[in-house]
Amino acid sequence: MSGTAIWITLGSTPAFNPKMVKDTVVGNGRVFAPAAMYDQASYNFQRGYGYLFADALISSETESRNETASYDLAIQRAELAQDALEMSLSQAPGNADAWAALGWAFIRQGDEESAINALRNSWRLAPYNRALSDTRLGLVSVFLESGLASSTLVSSFNDEIMRDINVLQNHDEAILLHYVQTGPRLVKFLEQL
Repeated sequence: MSGTAIWITLGSTPAFNPKMVKDTVVGNGRVFAPAAMYDQASYNFQRGYGYLFADALISSETESRNETASYDLAIQRAELAQDALEMSLSQAPGNADAWAALGWAFIRQGDEESAINALRNSWRLAPYNRALSDTRLGLVSVFLESGLASSTLVSSFNDEIMRDINVLQNHDEAILLHYVQTGPRLVKFLEQL
């Protein structure tokens, strides 16, 4: 019986089951976090994250260091990221990082409502996370600066936005200063402190 359990466990990980290995931005099913090969949800999260932030990666399959993807390639990568992140979340719905990344995938495709829902889930699951506060404020800044966010949207998430600002104020003021300099519409939230 223990042999069967081991066989089933090994068969449900990408490291031991080639059928679970999918394309990634760096090709051949490889991900940047090798440990993720032993957990299907982590593997899919890494795949999605790689597609989403491919322009920041350096590999033979991505653009050169100072080059970004074309619009069509960026949209294609956002779609691939969405697919992988949704697969990851179907396996581990409590991953607040995956929800925030999914929000980015949706907003890159122009799906504001889905991006907001993903952001809402990330806030619900990890309300005081420093790294996620940075990720989420980046997404909020995109909403605000692009004019996507209606005043109703902003007011409905005022508490969550303020919480992320407070987390960064207490733990990473340099990042918060960056958002103030690059996203002037966030300043109105800072005035509430």
